[in-house]
Amino acid sequence: MSAKLIAFYKAYRLTIAYALMAIVLAAPYIDIIYPSIGLREKLLSAIPLFLLFLFNDWRTEMDDRLKRVEQGLHKPHPPTFRRFPAMEEDMQNVLSKLIGEGNKITIKIMAVSSKFSGPFIQRAISDLLENNRKVDVEVDIVLTTPNKLGELQLDDWQRSSTHSIQEICVFMAKHKQKMSEIGIFMKLAEYDNLPHWHGVLFNDRILFMGRTEWFSDGDDGRWQLRVGEVEYRRFEKDDSYGGKERIDRFVLWFQRYFDRAKHNSAVHTTDADNGRESATNES
Repeated sequence: MSAKLIAFYKAYRLTIAYALMAIVLAAPYIDIIYPSIGLREKLLSAIPLFLLFLFNDWRTEMDDRLKRVEQGLHKPHPPTFRRFPAMEEDMQNVLSKLIGEGNKITIKIMAVSSKFSGPFIQRAISDLLENNRKVDVEVDIVLTTPNKLGELQLDDWQRSSTHSIQEICVFMAKHKQKMSEIGIFMKLAEYDNLPHWHGVLFNDRILFMGRTEWFSDGDDGRWQLRVGEVEYRRFEKDDSYGGKERIDRFVLWFQRYFDRAKHNSAVHTTDADNGRESATNES
């Protein structure tokens, strides 16, 4: 409710200010017609507070804009991490901060085989289970199905994807009840594509994004696929690096892959008994 009120205020604050100015100008005439209202006295007591509020709102917004301009001048590039393990501490800090805020947390992971992201999220969930603290966390993982990797003759990646799916499914089955008790719900979906980029997205506003890249392996015409070993960058909705556009694209691609997995009946979930949308792997 508060978020809707804030959004309404930001969208119509100029209109509200003009409307109040019109009331101020009309106040003397209204008092002549309805002297018992005493509108002028009420406005004189309320307007200074309103002006102070508007000034503070304007100052806060200008400070935020100047901060982003300064950030763009002094740090023209987003924070960069050499490979996935190098950013795990930052991701854990983001998760801890969100948990401290006490609101719902969504984590979207788009991966090839979830070789690194799978163990990371399992460790993070294990910590929450150990603390036994009530939370509201929804984790959705989409990764490339092993069959697709096999078609592309990516044997190592096919084995990695198979292993991740088995490990994550075992983890979900083992901790399903406890996760449900404290408020953690998890889905794993397999899609039949090879993404050009991937990453971990928190609350649709903080994205740790990596790229999928091909490297020529010698002179024999063989190619090597690299994912978690390629650099990652951190973007946020309100940063000066184009974070909003990247996050919006990530969400759309993620949803498309998830829908594809549901179409193929390739979604594993912990929340089938909790009234949430779910599907099962029928293979």
